[in-house]
Formats: sequence, structure tokens, C-alpha cells
Amino acid sequence: MFGISPAFASEGGGEHMSAEEHEAEEYGPQYTQIVYGGINFAIFAVLLFVIARKPIAAAIAGRSASIRSGLDEAARLQAEAQARFDSVEVRLAALDKEIEEMRVDAREDAEREAETLRARGAVEAVRIKESAERAIREESARAKNEIRQEAVALAVQLARETLTRTITREDQERLAKEFLAAVDADRASNPKGA
Repeated sequence: MFGISPAFASEGGGEHMSAEEHEAEEYGPQYTQIVYGGINFAIFAVLLFVIARKPIAAAIAGRSASIRSGLDEAARLQAEAQARFDSVEVRLAALDKEIEEMRVDAREDAEREAETLRARGAVEAVRIKESAERAIREESARAKNEIRQEAVALAVQLARETLTRTITREDQERLAKEFLAAVDADRASNPKGA
């Protein structure tokens, strides 16, 4: 454990040194080097923690804020898309009601016409009724088609805006390379367009 100093040993007090004492004296400096190395490492670890703590915390906070901002933007876009969808739904519901009113009005008109034209005959009344129903179907189809086109245009615009914000330059290059590889593979499998 405690070795006898070399000075004491040279003065004659170390004549009866045991093998254990001799070994402890021989390995003593190595143990102190290990202790000093541990102390140096602890000081280095504390300094590293003190120096790197703020930049790491700032980087984590920045990344967290970026993710939170992205989530907020996605929630805003989703709410906006939902509002547009709800608006289209309301318009479609109103369109169905308007179509039904048009059908009712057309039926009433057809019945009045049938009464006034009864003298001309049943054939003329049937023709007028068919003409009115055809007009209603065509108007209904046209109105629904316009609303569908507007909904598609809004969806395409929203998708374009979302893609513009989310797809990076690297994604665009990767997609172009994949497309060109698919075209080359198609050409290789069909050399003359067969």
C-alpha cells in the first residue's frame, strides 16, 4: 500500500523490504499517472460540457421550432383546404336544392302548359314535358361539371403550392432521373416502339 521512499531505503531503513513493498514502490508512479489522467479527463469532460451545452441546446431548440413551424403550416393548410372543401360541399348542397326547385318549377310549368295545350292534344304535352326534363338534366349536368372543375382547379392549386413548398431541388433532380431511367428502360424493352 504505502511504499517506503527511496531516500529512506538508501539510508539503511529499507534493508528489510518485503517483496510487496518493493512491488508497491515499483508500480507507485503508474498509479499516480492513472489518477492524474482521470482528473485530466474529468476536467476535459466538464469543460466540453460547459462549452458545447449552449450550441447543442440552441441547435435542438432551432430544430424543434422548425418542426413546430412546419406542423403549424401543415395545420393551417389543412384547415384552409377543409374550409374550401366545406364551401364546395355547401355549394353542392345548395345546387341540389336549386336543382330540385328547378324540377318542381319545371313540373309546374309543364302541368300548366299541358292544361292550356290540352286542346292541341296529348302528344304536344308529352313533348313539352320531355323537353323541360332534358333542359333540367343538361343544366344540372353543366352546373355540376362547373363545380367539379372549380374543385379540381382548387385541389391542383393547393397541391402545386404544397409541392412547391415541400419538394427540394434534390427531390426534383431525383424524380427527373427516375423518370429518365423509366423512359430508357421502356425504350430498351421496346426498341422500335413495338
